[in-house]
Amino acid sequence: MRKKGFTLVELLVVIAIIALLMGILMPALAKVRQIAFRMVCGTNLSGIGKAMLIYSNDYEDEFPRAGGRNSVWSFGLANWMADNRFAAYGLGADGSGGNATITSSFYLLVKYAEVTPKSFICKGDSGTTQFKPTDYAAGDRDLIDLWDFGPLGNEHCSYSYHMPYGLYSLTTSSEPGMAVAADRNPWITSPAAEAKDPALLSSYDPLGGREMVNIGNSISHQEEGQNVLFMDSHVSFEKQPFCAINDDNIYTYWDGGDIRRGGLPMPGVSEPTDRLDSFLVNDAEGGAAPPPKGRGCFLADTPVWVNGTMVKISKVAAGQTIGKANCLAAASLEKLEVHQGSWVCRDITLENGNSISVVDAHCFMLDSGKWVAAQNLESSMSLKTLNGTVAIKSVVTRAMPFVGNVYNLKISNSDQYNVGKDGVVVRDF
Repeated sequence: MRKKGFTLVELLVVIAIIALLMGILMPALAKVRQIAFRMVCGTNLSGIGKAMLIYSNDYEDEFPRAGGRNSVWSFGLANWMADNRFAAYGLGADGSGGNATITSSFYLLVKYAEVTPKSFICKGDSGTTQFKPTDYAAGDRDLIDLWDFGPLGNEHCSYSYHMPYGLYSLTTSSEPGMAVAADRNPWITSPAAEAKDPALLSSYDPLGGREMVNIGNSISHQEEGQNVLFMDSHVSFEKQPFCAINDDNIYTYWDGGDIRRGGLPMPGVSEPTDRLDSFLVNDAEGGAAPPPKGRGCFLADTPVWVNGTMVKISKVAAGQTIGKANCLAAASLEKLEVHQGSWVCRDITLENGNSISVVDAHCFMLDSGKWVAAQNLESSMSLKTLNGTVAIKSVVTRAMPFVGNVYNLKISNSDQYNVGKDGVVVRDF
């Protein structure tokens, strides 16, 4: 007697049924997974909120604020592995000046409140990874000996924070309805995606239905909303960004118009309008959104490449062609900027023995194509040049500031020019 088996038709029917079930179940499973991410993210923020209260008890009721008494928001620290806070933030002898990041303010909770780097990672925030000192040749250093989540802390912290630099940083006496921290700001570039198109904010209608409202939400949770930590220590998943005091949009500053919309955040520039204006920001991703132009200059004798040859930057003139022959041919010098003052100066020594001196936080292009501010450059990096790449041997911040004139170039039809004997690629101002 012949054994019966599945016919081809029956087999195809079974496969079709399985495929149908998978099609029904997979979206549901994905939804469950995202809800789990959302819950873990909320737990992270709740723990961060408790740690902030513990921190504030030891620091005169102030919430974490890195740097000195008048440090400004920058895109990197002077030295995130420094032995002391003065060197870490580039502070003056009296504790004034200096630069700090949003992530370095969060990192104070790692140093002083025993929060682990894992607590700053939302699994829904793709591209952001847990900070490990061993990834940056700092494996012999304890977490409490460092000052930020690595040279690019933005890659290791998933959360935005109420602007800590300026007039309206948070204290324990701030209004309970103020937003303290939340998922990333959608209008600022992150490792997961570029910042949303500014035109979307200008046309944003808070009453325009769910699809319109979702435009203003963080991307970490499929634009369905964001976990928000409030001053009264509670965390909730808010389905719209206008969830703070008086329906204030937590991701924008109030510009005098509709408080549910607000003004587009400009990293390093925008600040809360008053003490009731929740304004949550994160450091911009260096690769997709480089720091704004005009943050640094070069000394007078720094060589720049114009008309195919090296010329001292202080001697160039408008109309000259930038770069070597056939390089950046469409770009020409629009004008030479001269600034006078006292400047933090860094000497960048290259492996081939050449060097470049730069003041403040001018942007350099890595061999990967990412823009990195001068204070974040390290010996493990390689810079892009006119003819290839060159490795960095050391970056040293001078003990005394440079006093005098410094120079920068404005380039037509481009955003870069070339400095040093190697023609290292930097941004125009």
